[in-house]
Amino acid sequence: MRLASIALASLFVCTCLACTKPEVAGGSPVENLQPKKLTPRPVPPKNIDWLRIQNAYAFLKKHNQTIQTTLVTTSLVSTYACKDIEPVLMYTEELAKNYDDRMAKTGQWVGEIQQPPATEAEFRKKNYARAFDLGQFHLDLSKSIPAKDLGWDPKERVAMNQQAYAFVLYSFAWQPIETMEAIHEIDATKDAKDIDDWFYLWHVLGYAMGLEEWVLPRNATQAKNLAQDLRRVQYFPEGKTPKDVDLLMKNEMKYLYAQFIPAPKPEEKAKAGVRQILAQFISFSPGLGEALGLGKNPAKRLEELSADSPNN
Repeated sequence: MRLASIALASLFVCTCLACTKPEVAGGSPVENLQPKKLTPRPVPPKNIDWLRIQNAYAFLKKHNQTIQTTLVTTSLVSTYACKDIEPVLMYTEELAKNYDDRMAKTGQWVGEIQQPPATEAEFRKKNYARAFDLGQFHLDLSKSIPAKDLGWDPKERVAMNQQAYAFVLYSFAWQPIETMEAIHEIDATKDAKDIDDWFYLWHVLGYAMGLEEWVLPRNATQAKNLAQDLRRVQYFPEGKTPKDVDLLMKNEMKYLYAQFIPAPKPEEKAKAGVRQILAQFISFSPGLGEALGLGKNPAKRLEELSADSPNN
């Protein structure tokens, strides 16, 4: 099934240039990021490696179908399993009440960032600028949501904080690589340069969006380690997933049904096929099914949620 270039959620993330903060023995200090807001940067870093950016966009084009499938399933959905993201999504109500509209708007935005630039000047003017705009959008959102409204101490945690946004970054940068390795579409050794260039692109875009430089991906090993750290601190423990996540998953399935099944009232067999793809891609991401409250057999729980959803 060919998956369109669809949209990702009210969140999207990326990355920046040279690391300025050393990694800490025994793990990275991601726990310290919750009180910090984004600091979007309108001016690109100096000495952008244009050849690496071109190669990253070529990698995106070559693996577009798998990358887009991962983004709209695994990456998007993983944000629903996060302690600092799910409450914000429910607070804004857009994904609860206007799922398709929010997805369409974000899809257009992400599509502009993903559009391959012809020149470095075009990348700076369009792709980088749109990444900055997205970071600024989420900074403004952070300022508009009082931490106390979410039941948080603002000295300890703020809406759309650096830790939450770093998680989104790694869900979008690392998880497509994780998926492609799982299905043997790429080889970590053979394709190492292309993979590292892919992370370099996110490095530069995330610099625009305002993540701290030390947390931005530099290579596959660092990306994997930080992704695991962020999952550790952000994922809901198994059995502790809020019931609101069920609503978001129901909306996700209805959205995917509408996108990929042309019939006005799709048959259950066709919907089961879409659910199977969603469940399969979720299973490629360690711990995601459990954090979403889907358990170790996401397909079974997705079927139950779909049957329980009105006008499914």
